Amino acid sequence: MINTVKLQGDGYLVDGNMSVPNAIGNRHYQEVQDWIALGNTPEPEFTQAELNQQALVQAKQTKVTQVSNITVTTTSGKTFDGDETAQGRMARAVSFSKPLDTTQWILADNTVATVTREELVEAGLLAGQAMTAIWVA
Repeated sequence: MINTVKLQGDGYLVDGNMSVPNAIGNRHYQEVQDWIALGNTPEPEFTQAELNQQALVQAKQTKVTQVSNITVTTTSGKTFDGDETAQGRMARAVSFSKPLDTTQWILADNTVATVTREELVEAGLLAGQAMTAIWVA
C-alpha cells in the first residue's frame, strides 16, 4: 500500500524511502501509476521551503566565491589579495608593526614587494569595503 509519492528526478520516491524509476516494466512503477489512477497526485520533488533554502545556500556560496577572489589596488599601485585570509594577515601585520615599518609581502600576482604599514592599512580597508559590498548586495 502506497501512502505518499514524490516526484524524484526521472522517477518517484515512494513513502519516503523507495526510489522507483520511470520504467514501464517495473512492478513498483506500475503500482505508482495505479495509485495515481485512483486520483492521487505525486508531491513535487521539493517544497517551496526547500527550494528557498537551496537558493539561499547557493547565494551564500556565490558570495563566498566572490569574496575569495577579491583583489584591491592601493593608491601606490600595488595590488593585494583581499580575501578573508589576506585581510586577517594584513590586520595582524598592521597590529604588530610601527607607523614607519616596512615588510616583505606577496602581492596578488605572486611577486614579492616591500610594503609600508600604511599600504597594508589601505589594502585592508579596501578589501573590507569590497567584502561588505559583496555581502550586502
